[in-house]
Amino acid sequence: MTYILALLVLGLLSALVFVSKNTARRPAVAKNGVNNSKFSLKRKTLLTPREIDCYKLLVKELGPDFVVFSQVAFSQILNVTGGNHSENRRLWMTMSQKVADFVICDPDLAMLAVLELDDRSHQDKQDKDRQRDLVIQGIGLKVFRITGPARQEDVASVAIRLRGKPLTPVAPPRQAQRQTASQTSD
Repeated sequence: MTYILALLVLGLLSALVFVSKNTARRPAVAKNGVNNSKFSLKRKTLLTPREIDCYKLLVKELGPDFVVFSQVAFSQILNVTGGNHSENRRLWMTMSQKVADFVICDPDLAMLAVLELDDRSHQDKQDKDRQRDLVIQGIGLKVFRITGPARQEDVASVAIRLRGKPLTPVAPPRQAQRQTASQTSD
């Protein structure tokens, strides 16, 4: 009995030593969950100066007829269906990592087009751009690209093309579901 009691006490002491050593090694964590000694947090801007200039031109040129969103994740623009689960997942993982510079919508927020800004160093990415463009066009959106700094005439050209011929808007998910439900009940 004494032998068992001694082993039990020894086991408890070992456990206490183990816990205290591991607790001592853990760095202190600030209230917000970020270790102050390792991390420095700094606020970023949503857009680069070039993107800000383009955004201002777009809003000015498109006026109240359109709504412009910046830095929109592809996961908010498209869904992947049609293949088997692993194929859909693979394509989704690839596409959901991408971000559109600008998404242009009608006043009801139905998506009409994606505008991408390309810089001069972008030439080596043209194949990837073509693939992105095909995906965007495949879901019924127009694709506009501006190379270099956005100029008033570039944005005016986008506005003319948006207003020039009727585009088929892509309805937001809620409206698309309602339309599908009403079409099946007819």
